[in-house]
Amino acid sequence: MNKLGAKEIFLILIVINFLLYYMAYMLVVSPMWSKSKEYDTQITDLTAKYEEDKSVVDSKDTYISTIDTLKADKQTLFESSFPDADTENIHAYIVDKAKETSVTIQNISMSQDIKTAQGENGEKVPTGLKNDTINLTIDGSYANTIKFITDIQNVQKTSLLTAITLSPSGKGNSLIYSILTVDKGEDIVDTTLDHQFGQPLGDTVLFK
Repeated sequence: MNKLGAKEIFLILIVINFLLYYMAYMLVVSPMWSKSKEYDTQITDLTAKYEEDKSVVDSKDTYISTIDTLKADKQTLFESSFPDADTENIHAYIVDKAKETSVTIQNISMSQDIKTAQGENGEKVPTGLKNDTINLTIDGSYANTIKFITDIQNVQKTSLLTAITLSPSGKGNSLIYSILTVDKGEDIVDTTLDHQFGQPLGDTVLFK
């Protein structure tokens, strides 16, 4: 068998080296290159996410200031709107005004209309706004009766006198009030129609 010449050996070595480099590239370099590109993409995404989150953090004071402003605006609007009260508070309010003006309530009745809006599915959803109608008959002097009416009317956001009948025969003066109230939630304190119900246990007298 003839021995390989130097030229053939040289070519074989070149081929072997090429194969070795190719195998090294396929087994080591190529995966590392692909992984490097993957890392570059992840770094780009993480950098963008970092910048986004940093922007949110940097805007914290602005957000807090905006929230405080909106809360203050809500408080101002709710304070100037209709009062927040249940029917028993309105009843107590009328009784207190009668005591303050020295008139006697002969009878009083109340009805309530809860305002609703149409929901997304067509159902009626309470809006928090209620219209309370109060029918009452009071007895007192002309001056005290007028003061009773005026005192209630002076709390401008609470009531509207829709009917009045003054009786000179002493049978009592009939009044019909419409009082709008609105549910302001637990975070808004509205004391317009507040009344402290503090009768002792077992006492049947509602108002002292």
